Amino acid sequence: MDIGYISVLLFGSMFLFLLLGLPVAFVLGGLATVFTAIFWGPESLFIIVARTYSMMSTTTLVACPLFVLMATVLERSGVSEDLYDMMYRWMGSLKGGLAIGTVIACTLIAAMSGIASTGVVMMGMMALPAMLKRGYDKRLATGCILAGGVLGPLIPPSIALVLYGTIAQVSIGALFAGGMSAGLLCSVLIIGYILIKCQLNPEMGPAIPEEERADWGAKMKSLKGIFLPMLLVFSVLGSIYSGIATPTEAAAVGALGAIVCSALHGRLTWKLLRDASYATIKVQGFMMWILFAAQAFAAVYMGMGASRMVVGLVKEYQVIVDPHRLSTFGIPLARVSQVIRESNRDVGGRVVELAEKEFMVRGL
Repeated sequence: MDIGYISVLLFGSMFLFLLLGLPVAFVLGGLATVFTAIFWGPESLFIIVARTYSMMSTTTLVACPLFVLMATVLERSGVSEDLYDMMYRWMGSLKGGLAIGTVIACTLIAAMSGIASTGVVMMGMMALPAMLKRGYDKRLATGCILAGGVLGPLIPPSIALVLYGTIAQVSIGALFAGGMSAGLLCSVLIIGYILIKCQLNPEMGPAIPEEERADWGAKMKSLKGIFLPMLLVFSVLGSIYSGIATPTEAAAVGALGAIVCSALHGRLTWKLLRDASYATIKVQGFMMWILFAAQAFAAVYMGMGASRMVVGLVKEYQVIVDPHRLSTFGIPLARVSQVIRESNRDVGGRVVELAEKEFMVRGL
């Protein structure tokens, strides 16, 4: 069967099952298994097992559960409450100050967790009632939480960037550096919007009453609860950016450091460790299922001729394609080079050149 019809059938089935509400991992893995058995026979199912085993041996993925453990320990040790209390005391006197403090808190929580849902859930429970109680516009209150919360997958240590770097075979440190710049820029732009909006419409985000404002002593005292966790987070990220440690090594130090910080604050208990470990297993479990299924799906689709189809499009439209983008879709750079050479046509020379360089570097 032509790869075009296979693509329509494969992706059409995928979207159909996803719309029906089936889990992503089961949809991708199930389709990979069914299409392998239909087109290549049941004896070819070892391909899925081999691809899964290959992914399991990737040491970079060890960073994922360690970063998640660091985030869950810090979260359960009360860091988010201390963080919002600090922002409340420092930003409450400004127009829209609580919304600004919420965005900053979400940004810092993103730097601790790397997961979007953490900031949304924590700030939704603490910041939303406080803002609504003080007369904030509901749209502004909910909007700042959602806008700040979704920075989690962008700001390091982002679990999404670790997975992306592993699949696309690009530097996770470079992804972290780019994600940090983009995430901080987004945070600054959101804060700037809130400042302008509340200056033009003060009723949307009134400042807290004079009697509720904290003095300088209370403001400085509020920094105590988040000093160690923030020092830990920036030390972990700094060690990655400076090249002192790999992401996996930094994640291990971060997980241990989170436990030490919790102990120094007197909040470390067996229940906290148990709950944090259980949450880590849950998060890591569904992430790995999705990752394994996606890898199997990509392997089967590529084996059916997806790489040839992509190169055919390149030849037909005379497009110079960055091979790094092709690797993002699970097409190996060496395979792209091979297919182009087999075509005996001088098309996409930059693809061949870069693919060969990339293959040589990674082969070493």
